Amino acid sequence: VVDNAGENVTLKAEGVNFDEEVSDIFEFSSGPINASGDTLRVEVCISDCPYLASEPYIIDLIASDNACPLPQRDTVRMIFNVEAPPNTKPFYDSPSSATTLVRSQPEGVSVALDELLIGKDNDLDSLRFFFYAEDYDPVAYGISLDTVLDTKGEKRVNFNWNTSCQNFPFGDRNTFDLGIVLEDYDTCSFDSGDTLFYELEVVLPPNTSPQLDGPEALYNRQIKSSLNFDVSTTDADNDPITLSAFGNGFNLSNVGISFVGGLENGVIESPFAWELSCANLNITQTTSYSIFFVTEDQDFCEETNADTLEVVVNVVVPANNKPEFEIDDFYSLNINEEFVLDVIANDGDNSDLLTLDLLSVNSAPPSEGFSFERSTGSGRVSSTLTWTPECALLGENYATESYTVDFLVFDDNCPNIESQSISVTFEVSELAVDYGQFVPPNAFTPNGDGHNDTYTLSNLTDQIYNLPPDNCADQFQSIIIFDRTGSKIFQSSSREFVWTGNGADAGTYYFQIDYLNTDYKGTITLVR
Repeated sequence: VVDNAGENVTLKAEGVNFDEEVSDIFEFSSGPINASGDTLRVEVCISDCPYLASEPYIIDLIASDNACPLPQRDTVRMIFNVEAPPNTKPFYDSPSSATTLVRSQPEGVSVALDELLIGKDNDLDSLRFFFYAEDYDPVAYGISLDTVLDTKGEKRVNFNWNTSCQNFPFGDRNTFDLGIVLEDYDTCSFDSGDTLFYELEVVLPPNTSPQLDGPEALYNRQIKSSLNFDVSTTDADNDPITLSAFGNGFNLSNVGISFVGGLENGVIESPFAWELSCANLNITQTTSYSIFFVTEDQDFCEETNADTLEVVVNVVVPANNKPEFEIDDFYSLNINEEFVLDVIANDGDNSDLLTLDLLSVNSAPPSEGFSFERSTGSGRVSSTLTWTPECALLGENYATESYTVDFLVFDDNCPNIESQSISVTFEVSELAVDYGQFVPPNAFTPNGDGHNDTYTLSNLTDQIYNLPPDNCADQFQSIIIFDRTGSKIFQSSSREFVWTGNGADAGTYYFQIDYLNTDYKGTITLVR
C-alpha cells in the first residue's frame, strides 16, 4: 500500500458474494507510511476451507487513510478458488432412510423402536446423531438416543421411547413427526448428512368423555323471581371428574348465584340456585346472562376430555303501573276535634310492595296533635292519619287557616320504580259551639241500683246533657256544687268529673259551671 509519508492507513476486507466476516484475514490491520514514503506491506491469509463450497468467492481488500479534510481509499477485488478437502456424505447403513418409518406404540411401555440405528462414513469422519422436530422437544416426550458404538467412520445408537403417561404428557400430544439426523465432523464442517424420518404415535387407552345433564339451554325469568335446577355429570369410565361453572363476563357469586360443583369419582350432582333480585342484578346494563357449566375427567393419561353446556337466562322486566291514591285532596277540620283519615294507595300490578309515607319531614304541619306513620303493603297500602288541631293553628282572631300535607307512595318494581305523590289541603277552622243547647241533668239517684248512680256531664247518651266542647274562644274551667247553706261539698276542674254524692243527704243542691267566658248555674236533686 503506497501513500504519503506519515499517513496512517487502515486495512479491511469485505466479502462480496458471501456474508461471512473476513476482516481478520489481514496479518496486520493497519499501519503508518514511514517518512521515506516506503510502501506498507501486509499479508492476506485465506482460510483453508472455502467460504462457498461450490464456486469461487470474491473479497474486496480496502485501504483507507486518515488525510484531512478528504480521506481517500483504494480497493483491490480478488477472486479466490479454494478447493475444499474431499468429503463423502455419511449414510444410514440400517435402517434405510429411503422411506418414512411409521411406529405405533401402546401407552405405558418402554421400547427400543429399532434395535440399532447404524450410521457410517466412508471418510472415517467422526459421526453424531441429533433430533429434528418442529414445535416440540422429543426428550420431553420420552424419546432418547443411547450410544452403543462410537468409532471413526461408524456410530451405533439405540432409538428408545418411553410411552408412559405417568412420566410424559401424552394427554396433550400423542403423535409426532420426527427426524433423526446423521452428520459427520468433516474438516470444513460443511452440512452433509442423512436423515431418518419417523411418524410416531402413542396409542392411548380408551377413555370416554363425561356428560353433562340437567338444565335447559334457555330460561326466561321475571325479575324478583328465582331459578333453581340440578346439574349432573357422569363418566362411564368412573374417572375422577370435576364440575364447575362460570359466567360470560360476570362473577357468579356477584350476581347472587349459588353453585358448588366439585370433584368426585364417576358422578357429580350439584344444585344451582339464583335469586333474580334487583340487589343482585344491574338490569340497566344487561338482561341476558350466559352461564357455562364445564365437566372434565382426570383419566390416567390426562387427556383433555371435557363437556360444556351453555345456559342462557333472559331476565324479563314487566311493564310497571304507577301506584294511585284513594283519597281526596281537600278536608275540613275543627279545632279540638279529632280527625281520622285512612290514607290509601293501590297498585295495578297487585304484587308490587308499596311504601307510603310523607313526601318529606317538612310535609307534616306544625302541630303536636298530628300523627302519621310510614307503612308498607303488597298491592295495597294504608296508614291512618289522626289529627286533633290546636288553637295555635288558627289565624288572627281565630280565623280559618289551610295546611298542605304531601304524601308519597312508591313501589319496588325494579328496575323501573314508579311513584306518585298527592298534595292534600286541610282547612282548620274554629269549632262552632252553641252554648244555649246545654241542658244539665237536674237529678241523680246514688242508691247502688246501677242506674243514674253518679252525676257527670260527659259521655252521656243525649248530647244536650254533655258539657259544651271547648273551642279557642271558650274553655271549661270548673264545676262547684253547694248545699243549701252555701257550703262547697264538691269541686272539680276536669271535664270528666264524677260526683258520687257520698256523704250527702237526699235533697236539693246547687251547681255552678264556669267556662272562660260562659257560666251555668242550676240545681241538682239527690234522691236516695
